[in-house]
Amino acid sequence: MGKLKKIALVMVLVLGVFTLTGCGSDSKGYSKEVEKYKVQTVDKTATISFEFEKDDKYTAKTSDNTITIKSSENYSEVKVRVLHDYKTSSTITKKEKDFYSDKYHDYKEVKVGDYSGWEIYYSDSKYEIALVLSEKDKNNKVYAVDIEVSKSPVMKEDMKFDTKEFVKSDDFKHLLDTLKLKVNDDKAE
Repeated sequence: MGKLKKIALVMVLVLGVFTLTGCGSDSKGYSKEVEKYKVQTVDKTATISFEFEKDDKYTAKTSDNTITIKSSENYSEVKVRVLHDYKTSSTITKKEKDFYSDKYHDYKEVKVGDYSGWEIYYSDSKYEIALVLSEKDKNNKVYAVDIEVSKSPVMKEDMKFDTKEFVKSDDFKHLLDTLKLKVNDDKAE
């Protein structure tokens, strides 16, 4: 009987080590509570969804094909707009030469998961990223998302918001990582 107890004890210890190892790996992911958002194209042919940090300081407003998430803490805002446009449209496909101006900074082409596009800092107070979410459809159009992060020009002295730091944050990365497109087949042309 003593031998069986020892074997059982060893098995419990080994199982405990595997369980702890599994818990450790989960802690590397995004751990904040999130709010799920959805917005449709103007013609209602598709919906994009994403997650963003759930916090009382944020309020969301939906209009047409856009969700604007504002912070009451510093008046900054994140505007997420879904587009269904022609591949050649400057709304979706832009190159560095399209931004040739002193007011634009740090343009670059980017890839986020399966999506490709571009990002740009207009100044220290505004950032934009546009990502193509689909291949061309039968009408030679693509779905895309355009996200703007803006620092309010009317911030009070005690309010702080660093656009560059925010777009590097886990909160913003989580938004980008959770972007999903669903085409509403019954509405598609």
